[in-house]
Amino acid sequence: MKLPMRPAYAAHVPIRLAVYSCLPAKEKAGFVDPSDEYTVVAIYEDKEQGRARFNQMIEDAQKDRFDYVFTETIRSFGSSMEAALLTVQALKARRIGVIFSSEKIDTLSEEGQKLLDVIAAFDEKKHRVHSEAIHQAIRKNFESGKPQINLNRMLGYDLDEDGRTWVVNEEQAETVRYIFHSYAAGLSANQIAGDLNKSGVGTINGSIWRADSIMGVLRNEKYVGDVEMQKTISAASYTPVVNAGQAPKYYRTNHHAAIIERDLWDRVQAMIRGFGNLGARSKTKKPGTVFGRLTCGSCGGSYKRYGYSMTIERYSDERSLAAEGMIGAAAAGFSEQYAISYSVWRCENKYIGHEGKHGRLSQSELASSEGCRESHILHETALEQSFMEMLYRMKTEYQEKGEDSSFSCEFRKACRNTYESLGGTGALLLQIDALDDRIRTLTGQLETARAKMLESSLTPEITPAEKQTAMQKPETIPAEKQTDMQKPGITPAEKRNAVQKPENTSAVNQQAVQENASVETSAAVVYAKLLGDISRKIAECEEEKKKRTEEVTLTLTMKQNYDFFIRCLMALPDKNRAGERLNVNGIHVKGSLFADYDGKGKEDMRRKYLEGAIRPEAYLADAPDFLPFDKSLFLTFFPRGVVKKDMIEYTTSFGVSVECTGCGRNLSSFLGFRKVSGTGKPEMITEVWQVNGRQIQYRRKEKGRKTL
Repeated sequence: MKLPMRPAYAAHVPIRLAVYSCLPAKEKAGFVDPSDEYTVVAIYEDKEQGRARFNQMIEDAQKDRFDYVFTETIRSFGSSMEAALLTVQALKARRIGVIFSSEKIDTLSEEGQKLLDVIAAFDEKKHRVHSEAIHQAIRKNFESGKPQINLNRMLGYDLDEDGRTWVVNEEQAETVRYIFHSYAAGLSANQIAGDLNKSGVGTINGSIWRADSIMGVLRNEKYVGDVEMQKTISAASYTPVVNAGQAPKYYRTNHHAAIIERDLWDRVQAMIRGFGNLGARSKTKKPGTVFGRLTCGSCGGSYKRYGYSMTIERYSDERSLAAEGMIGAAAAGFSEQYAISYSVWRCENKYIGHEGKHGRLSQSELASSEGCRESHILHETALEQSFMEMLYRMKTEYQEKGEDSSFSCEFRKACRNTYESLGGTGALLLQIDALDDRIRTLTGQLETARAKMLESSLTPEITPAEKQTAMQKPETIPAEKQTDMQKPGITPAEKRNAVQKPENTSAVNQQAVQENASVETSAAVVYAKLLGDISRKIAECEEEKKKRTEEVTLTLTMKQNYDFFIRCLMALPDKNRAGERLNVNGIHVKGSLFADYDGKGKEDMRRKYLEGAIRPEAYLADAPDFLPFDKSLFLTFFPRGVVKKDMIEYTTSFGVSVECTGCGRNLSSFLGFRKVSGTGKPEMITEVWQVNGRQIQYRRKEKGRKTL
């Protein structure tokens, strides 16, 4: 191919030519014809995979080291037609042309640019057709239940030898189960990620765990055996975007072997939907505070969480003065104490005027407070234990009476009330069908009114037949209605003068024009009003249909939530972590060694223990168990609670209200309870610092100084 000549003003300067090739030598031999019109200043060859020399050529172009690039074909200039065109445009902006030998295109010439545009358009169309064919094939696979998933990028599964069947990778599946069970037990996504990172367990690609990656596992329906297809679609730029309704989704249950149980999956999804990511931080609430939906039964205020602290006795460790060998005069110059912190919940209006006081108030502050005097301060430990004791009471009653249990009867009553107030689910479905018919009818009327309005706004044309009839049969005007121009005896000159000086339109003609315009205007107004009325009626029907649909969903959801709650209730463990039968306070035992059922301390037993007269181990088998709090059950089924002194009335997600007693207990109320330690052995709680297992703080202060 002959290269273009330099302009006349620079004809004596040869064209600086750069040659780029990525084809084998036998395909490119002799593709540059010798000529005196150019000088080859650089040759760039990419013989292996990669584009190192091509990138070097682009850098040299930016330094203005050549005027033209000579290459074999467009496909050697980019990974796609789009990439090649972008490179051509970038070079053209610097007045550097490209010669494509096979296509005989000079990008700086007008003909070459047109031909390049045609080739680009054809390539784009071919790409769209090919892309659509691929998408149709993928959609057919989705419809037949064949997902497009790379299991190498998903934890817990491998492909079988046949290349199609999913098999569980047990080593990875243990991580998945740990994530689901930990989240259901109340750990946040951040806490789970931290635990996995500390234990050295990485993600599928070896990275560290983060809260968002934990939530990605928890939201992945594949771990329960289901698969949802076409979650993402390709955008105009061929990049995947989330499918938010632009295209249909395909969901198939029991597609493969599940790693977790469906009940656990349902509980976790209910927690995520109802309460969001428990690992995310909130500006208004501390993470993990599940009792933030409690309200005061006296004033209606919200219950908020506060941190209290207390000093403890009969405890010492390596941080003490004695452990450091400070005795006598040296130790006398210091004071020391051990303390623990614990959480309480109280009404936000309890101490109005002293909002900044998070601890206990003095007697003078209490006297000056104008807050909610009827509300109680509730220990978080008591709230958790009372809730679990309530669940076990419900479980025991259901095991004994079945559907005749009190809360089951209350559920049926709530369902009947809901059905009666809504007219029954069947009636609601009939109403929804009637509303659908009404909406279709109104939509048809709307289209008809629009067509009429459009027709009224157009001026009808006279057909050729009507014109011919008017010319053949002129209208005869009566003499009394004839104007001066229409009467006989008027000369042509007078007619011309009359045409040159037309008379003003008569009042009758003006009135007729105004009446016609008024008729047209009034018709438009009428149709516009009609369109507005029909559109308003359609909107009202849509709103009513939405309301009825929500009511049907409510009645069906109540039953689903109830059945789900019964399954979760029956799944509560009957043994503690040591493998022994659970002793639930109020069911199997009444109180402990040191406190009665209501949490009131037994002073004589406490004194005997401190004096060494009794051994707690002898009473361990009959001690009530300190129950692990099931955070997932609370979040899933108990969205609201009203505090009434030391009792809470919870409202469930299936329409039943239940009473939870014993919420007014303190830390000392749980002395004598049995708790399984980290070694897996049950031990009796004999000191308050053992109740929550919180870290014990050590405070030392030099006498005479204000700071520790």
